[in-house]
Amino acid sequence: SKSEMAIKYGIKPWEVDEMFKHPFLKGRRPSRKKALSFSFVDDITTTTEEEVTVDPNQVTLEDAIDDAIDSATQAQEALAEAEKAVVEMLSPTEYETPEETLLKSAQNTDDEEELEMDDDTFEL
Repeated sequence: SKSEMAIKYGIKPWEVDEMFKHPFLKGRRPSRKKALSFSFVDDITTTTEEEVTVDPNQVTLEDAIDDAIDSATQAQEALAEAEKAVVEMLSPTEYETPEETLLKSAQNTDDEEELEMDDDTFEL
């Protein structure tokens, strides 16, 4: 009704009457509120009241990504250090090329090494 519209919009009843004199609204009546044949039941709040158990071992996606990045960075650093060590081991001495160094090391492993015996040892 017009009186309810005046209350709802916070205007005076005569202003509502003037509104309905506008050519667009002239001859029209305010629609009536129809009562619903059903009522809404709020079933969402019951699920939020339940306690949610959280696994203490559970990690967030961001934490898992950060851990993976840290692990990958450490692995890259270890690989770089190992590569430097290999290059240093295989690098030629003053007068040898890497190939000569490898050949020399291969030849030394084929020869039997002599063990020095001290004179203080027993003979059985």
